Parts: sequence; structure tokens; C-alpha cells
Amino acid sequence: MEINELFKHSNSDWIKYSDYEYRSTPEGELYLTPTEDATISMVNPLQSVDSLLVDALNIGKLCVPEQPDMPTVKAQILAFAKQYGLMGFMVSYPLKLDFIEKKEVLLNTNPLTDKSIIKTADYLKYFLPFGADVGVIEGAKNVAIVETSSLPITMFMDRPPVYEIVFSKNYAEKFNWLMGTFKYWYVHLGACFYYDNAEEEIIRELHIKTLQTFSMHGLSYRIKLIKTPTIVWEFPALKTAIDTLYSVYVTDPDRPLRICKHCGKAFVATNKRAEFCSVPCRNQFNVYKSRKR
Repeated sequence: MEINELFKHSNSDWIKYSDYEYRSTPEGELYLTPTEDATISMVNPLQSVDSLLVDALNIGKLCVPEQPDMPTVKAQILAFAKQYGLMGFMVSYPLKLDFIEKKEVLLNTNPLTDKSIIKTADYLKYFLPFGADVGVIEGAKNVAIVETSSLPITMFMDRPPVYEIVFSKNYAEKFNWLMGTFKYWYVHLGACFYYDNAEEEIIRELHIKTLQTFSMHGLSYRIKLIKTPTIVWEFPALKTAIDTLYSVYVTDPDRPLRICKHCGKAFVATNKRAEFCSVPCRNQFNVYKSRKR
């Protein structure tokens, strides 16, 4: 899978913090946000594609049961954020990233609201629930952001001003959004993996229906002169990067993304015949199989 060649020229750098914590609003809504003393660093998701996808999908597996082991789910999502950063939901759903200069935000389908248009100030409150001073004022620059920027990110990451919020310590993402996103990725992989082997037609149809629900918003490109005119891919959010990379992997004819026949975990296959994520899983599967004979 030559991902690095496919996206050789891209704007995919992302920001993560050394530590995150769960905090609840007075209304009881649980968010994940950087800790006050966390340090900032940069990460490129394209440099660790296999581990990024497998980690995300296997968190999704934990979220699938009707009654998930919530302490484990929370711990795994926290660990994921510490390794890769938050998803960047705030810049995943708007049609344009200049929305902080507008009075209203135009939205694609999203888990936040069923509205397609929302006031900018109200939209920002979804992601700044712990007291950041964000308000709408009249004029060309109608969103005033006070004490949200921890450093001038846009100066060296080639990102628009809205990322000063996304990469700030005040930025937060709701736990339920995170959990739902991870769960959907794993459920979709299951549909792609099992639809062709479903014994009942109704199950096969359900898998196909789930398979065809996948859509993505936000990936764009620009043409830049790099010796010659060159396409540069723009990944506005970590979520967009994962969606894109997952799409490439799951539609590859060699099906590099697999689900272990024994434990159900996602893994990247090293050969076309691989059915298990590890030697112990293969051995345990064969032992259980022999005992049933």
C-alpha cells in the first residue's frame, strides 16, 4: 500500500498534546480536552498509517457491545488522543473553513446537530465548553477569540486562523462523538469484510446497506508549484485523514485491512492469505476447532 506515494504532497501535519483529561460540563456532558500543563507537539498521521487505522478500528470494536466496558473505552480513547491528537471535529463538518469570519456556519451531515446552518457563536460553543470567551461581533471579522491560542499555529503549519482554536488547550471534543466515530469505523469494516459470506440474504443486505453509508467531507486539494504544477492534498482534520486512509485500504483489491478470525480485532495483513492478527490467535483458533470435532 503506497500511501506515502499517493499522498506524497499533502498538508497533513496535526497537533497533539502530551496529556488529556475528561471533564464534565455542569449539564453532565463528558468532554476530552488537553490538561492545563500539557505540552504541545506535531504529528503526521501519514507516517504511521497502519498503526493509526488499527488503533482506531480496535477502539471501535470495544464500543460495539450493547453494554461496552466504559472504563476501558475511555482509557483507550484517551491513549489514542495522547498518541495522535483529537479528531478535529470542529473543522470536519463546515463547508468552508473561513466560518469564523461569518455570522453563520454551513454544515455537512454531522453528529452535533440536525441543522445545516447554525450561528457561528453557537457552533463554537460545542467545542469550547469550559469558559473560553468567544463571541460574535459585527464586521468582517465577527468572531472574537480571547485566550484560546496557545501559540501561533497558523504561522508555521499553513493553516487558516480557525486552527488557533482547534489546537488550543481550551478546545474539547465530546466523548459520545468520539465513541460513535470509532464504533462506526469498525462496524463499517465488518460490513465490508462479511457481506460476501453472509449465510442469510437479509444479513447480507444489511451489510451492503451499512457499507454504502460511508461518505466523507472536507478532503480537498490545491495546485502548487513544486518544480512543476503539483496537486497538494489538504487534510483539514485528523478525522478526515483517517476517513481517507481507511477508504483507500478498505477498497484495495488485496484487502489489507482484515478482521481476525479468532479475536475479532482489526489488523493489516502482510499476505493475501492471512486470517489471524497473530500467531497465538491462529493457534488458539485451531485448538478450539480441534476440540469441537
